[in-house]
Amino acid sequence: MSLLWLRRTIAMAEAAGFGAIEIEDQILPERAHHHVGIEHLIDAPLMIEKVREAVAARCSPEFLIIARTNAVRDISMDEALHRGEAMKQAGADILFITARDPEDVRHIAERLPPPLMYMFLGGGITHTGIPVLELHRMGYRLLVDPVTPLLAIHRTLRDSYEALRVGKADPLIGTDGPAEQQLLHETIGLEKLLDIERRTVER
Repeated sequence: MSLLWLRRTIAMAEAAGFGAIEIEDQILPERAHHHVGIEHLIDAPLMIEKVREAVAARCSPEFLIIARTNAVRDISMDEALHRGEAMKQAGADILFITARDPEDVRHIAERLPPPLMYMFLGGGITHTGIPVLELHRMGYRLLVDPVTPLLAIHRTLRDSYEALRVGKADPLIGTDGPAEQQLLHETIGLEKLLDIERRTVER
């Protein structure tokens, strides 16, 4: 992403009501190999400029800039920490230094100031072996898990369609189907949508 388009992205994200944006040191377009642990990083000076421009582009300091580096996996822990320190100096509000194991998690927290971000991989909190309260004590304030819910959804979809294909027991056996559907309706705000139609097209 050129710095020109980064400014436009920041403006659009903030105008849309986002609370934060993550700026990465990956090349764009990002390659699929990133998902198997092979990184293609931009040079550190360019990443620092990206952070500076993101900070300068925002209208409100409440819109947080999360600066991320995957240099631990691609280069070294020392390089990742160097980038983290420089990104903080450039104005990043939260640092996200990807970690390979619990030892990395602790080492990063010892060297870099909070607030830090940690991303759980498949398996959630059990993946780290570090309790949430301990992560908080170390300075990790933003904990995210984009993988475990996705894997759970994928498994449930596979189980459901396989059961349909071979005529096996429904994976929802033991679950109150109507109650679950009601919860789904609440999640998507169905009643509000129905109210709009009642006041307009369903009179």
